[in-house]
Amino acid sequence: MKLSNFQLHNKQLPSIKEYRGYKIPLSTLFCLSEELYYTPENIHKVTHHFEPAITPDFFEEVYALVPIKTAFHKKTFVLYKNYALYVELTPLDIIQNVLKAYQYLDFKVYARTIHSIFNKKTTIIPIATQKFSIFSLGSIHEKETIWINPARVCNIEETNHLTFIELDNSFTIGSDRQARGIKRRMIKSFIIHGILKREADADPIRPTTNLLEYLDIPSNIVTRTILKGVEYQHLPGLQGDFFERYNFEAAFLAKRKLLQRLDIEE
Repeated sequence: MKLSNFQLHNKQLPSIKEYRGYKIPLSTLFCLSEELYYTPENIHKVTHHFEPAITPDFFEEVYALVPIKTAFHKKTFVLYKNYALYVELTPLDIIQNVLKAYQYLDFKVYARTIHSIFNKKTTIIPIATQKFSIFSLGSIHEKETIWINPARVCNIEETNHLTFIELDNSFTIGSDRQARGIKRRMIKSFIIHGILKREADADPIRPTTNLLEYLDIPSNIVTRTILKGVEYQHLPGLQGDFFERYNFEAAFLAKRKLLQRLDIEE
């Protein structure tokens, strides 16, 4: 596994008191930890040095969400470009709030809309805004599943025991998922990102525009390989379809809830 620039240096551990607070600069994080990669099982070795934040920053691009495995409390490590924090929320709590903060979307209605677009029910539902997307390595209902921003993945290396996912800020995540499955989830996440971004387009887009260019995704060996041959014209449906379907699903759920309240069968 390739080591990050921070991890290659044998730095003296800084004083913990110097970093009291809830935002963890990545340079500090790498100094405080001897781990080469992070999982829900070992991320607490970093976060126990810091105080929890009340809430994440829902308007900043999220790089990853790593649930912190504890016996009694729900906690999540939230990674951004240059810093991280942790909150007493589950990853699902956070992504639901990301949808609300960016586009006032309800997660349950959003999930039904995604099922409708792909004509398939699945527990793998990437969350997308017009600016970025994030996908889960496992089912969204798994409390300890990790969420990753696919645009920030720069290296994926599979071994006999774990798959290592390196992000472009030198943070590495360890997962028991196979690389092939991770890449499939990345493609789906990019496509849903494209669908949401298309909803806000004011100017016509050339149909043969590659999604790498359309979504303004950093070009590296992973993203180029995954999105090779995937163009704007391959996005399901047309502009306006997402919110048309979303409004339909919202009305359907509202009607069903009302009928259930009145104890009336449809």
